[in-house]
Amino acid sequence: MTTSIDISEVVGDLERRFGRPFVEKVEAGRVADFLGALEEPAADPTAPVPPLFLLSFARARRPQEVASSFGGVNAGDRFDFFVPVFIGDTITTLCEIGPIQPKTSAEREMLLIEILFTFTNQHGTVVARRTNKILRWRKSQS
Repeated sequence: MTTSIDISEVVGDLERRFGRPFVEKVEAGRVADFLGALEEPAADPTAPVPPLFLLSFARARRPQEVASSFGGVNAGDRFDFFVPVFIGDTITTLCEIGPIQPKTSAEREMLLIEILFTFTNQHGTVVARRTNKILRWRKSQS
């Protein structure tokens, strides 16, 4: 299937957003905020953090001056957790753009894009992987 969407433009947009390593420390306050948003009690600071806490990492936002001309929505996630993560760990997240497939709905042309997130701790151990699928489309010019 072909599309009129310039795939290289979409890839460039994603590379500006995700094309660098994200290095973040697992902070107690950030874990408490995560748990509070889920209405869960505070965690034991010596226990592993909830595995899905890693969703809060690599959350790059584009500044307005480099705003995207594409809309998007999450189309699904798959997680693989290998090693527990603890408060005080430093996590490096690398993002890799995977397969891109053209899709068409009754309303518009879209691209289904797979992004692989690899989370590595300060010891060089891969703690988790996330395969994220997103749908992207060109915003209307109205």
